[in-house]
Amino acid sequence: MDFNLHIKNIGPLTDANLRIGQLTVLAGPNSTGKSFVSKILYSLFNTMNANLPQEYLLHLTQPIRRNLRSLGFAERDLAAHEFRKSENAADSTLNVLDEKILEMESLIAQPALDDPAEIEDALTTLKTMTENMQSDFSEACSSLRTMLERRGKSDRYFRDRSYVERRIASLEKSFSELQKNLDHATASQFITNGLEHVVRENLIRNFQTSDFAKLRGNENHESTVSIADFCKFEISSEDFELNVRYDGLLKFQQYSTVLYLESPVQWKLKEPLERLRLSERDQRLRRGRLTGVPGYFYDLVSELRGEYTGEMDFPQLHEKLTGKNVLGGSLAISEASEILFRENDRSFQLTLTATGVINLGILALLIERKILDKNSFVFIDEPEAHLHPAWQVVMADTLLELAKGGAHVVIATHSIDILKRLEVHAKKNPEDKGLIALNQFPPRDGEGDVREFDEKVADILQELTDPFAETFVKGI
Repeated sequence: MDFNLHIKNIGPLTDANLRIGQLTVLAGPNSTGKSFVSKILYSLFNTMNANLPQEYLLHLTQPIRRNLRSLGFAERDLAAHEFRKSENAADSTLNVLDEKILEMESLIAQPALDDPAEIEDALTTLKTMTENMQSDFSEACSSLRTMLERRGKSDRYFRDRSYVERRIASLEKSFSELQKNLDHATASQFITNGLEHVVRENLIRNFQTSDFAKLRGNENHESTVSIADFCKFEISSEDFELNVRYDGLLKFQQYSTVLYLESPVQWKLKEPLERLRLSERDQRLRRGRLTGVPGYFYDLVSELRGEYTGEMDFPQLHEKLTGKNVLGGSLAISEASEILFRENDRSFQLTLTATGVINLGILALLIERKILDKNSFVFIDEPEAHLHPAWQVVMADTLLELAKGGAHVVIATHSIDILKRLEVHAKKNPEDKGLIALNQFPPRDGEGDVREFDEKVADILQELTDPFAETFVKGI
C-alpha cells in the first residue's frame, strides 16, 4: 500500500510531503528528521492490531483498580486493628468491585473492530454495570468510614482518615470519568478514543519524553501529521489531538506485525535492560516513568518470545543470510530466553559476537520464527550500522527481497553503499523503480518531490559523497 505523509513543524521538519511505499528510503545527512518520521509512523501503526476499545476501557478502569487496591490495604489494616477477620474476607465490597471491573475488562476483549454492532452491545452492558456499581461503591465508603470512627480520635485516626478520603475522592473522579465516557458512546468513538490513547502512549514510550513540546519545531506554529484518507493529529505544547476515519483504520489493519529495529548494541544489553523493566514494572514505570530505553525495543523483545505456526514466508532469504557466504550461522533463543549466535556446533553469547552480525541475524531470526512475514511492516533505523561495505550490499538486497515478497519496509539511512546498490538494482530492473519510495532529507519544504528516482538518487549520492571527494580527491 502506498500513501502520502504530510508532516508540519515536527522536530527539524518544517513542512514535509513524503511518499511511503513498499520499500521506503529516508535518505540524507544526520539530524535532518529521518528518525522522527520512522518513530512517528511506528507509534501510529503499532496500534493497528490492538484491541482499541479494550485499550481505552483499560485506560479508564486502571485508576479505579489502583485506588481499590489501595483502599483494600487500608481496609485490611483497620480490620487487623479490630481483630475482625470478616472485613478481610474475599467477599468484601471492595473485592466485589474489583471483580466487577475485571468482568468489564474481559467483556470488551471479544468484539472485533469490523463488527460495530457487537461493540455497541458491549458498551450498553458496560454502562449498566457501571451504574449498578455506584451503590456498591457507596456501601464500601460507608463501611470504611465506620471502621475509622470505631478506631477513635488519635493521630493515627486523622492520618488514616485523610488517606482514605483522598482515595475515595480519586475513585469518585475515576468512576465519573468512566460513566461520562460510556454515556452515549458509539463504537466508532470508543475505537478512535482508544487509538488516540495508544498513539499518545506510544509517542511517550518511543521518543522517551512526556513533554510533547519537545517534539515540536517552532512553538508558534501548528505541529501536525497527516495521512490522506486515514488520519490527522495535531501536537500542542501539552498534548495532542487525533482525528481518524473509521474506514481508513480498517484499511490500515492489514499488517500482521509492526516491527522497529534500531541499534544492535541494545541486543547485547538485552538481559540487563529486561531486568530493569521487570524491576520497575510494578512501581513507577507502570505509572509513566521513563527509563531511556525506547518502547519499540521492548515491543520487539515481546514479539521474539512467541513463535508462530506455518511455513516461513522467506525461506530462501533465510538460507542466504545464515549460509556460509554471509553469517555462517544464525541467532537462536535459548531455553533461558537468551539470544545466542550458533555457528556449526558452537554457541556464543551476543556479547562475544561481532555487532554487525546482529543486524542481519535479527532479520533472519524474525523470519525463522515466522514473525517477519509478507504482511509485516518493518522500520529499520540505520541498517548499515556496524556493517562493512560487503554486508551493506547484502542488507540492501535483503530489504529489496522483503519488499518484493510483500513486506513493507521503511529505512532511515545515510549509507552510500546501500543507496548505490538500490540504484544499480533499479537500473538493471526498471520495473522495480516503483517499488522504491525514495525521499531525500532534508525534504523540500511545502512541496512534494516529483523528481524521478534516477534524479533523486543521483542528488542524494552526490551530497553524501561530497565529504569523501573533498578529503580524498581534492585534498591530494
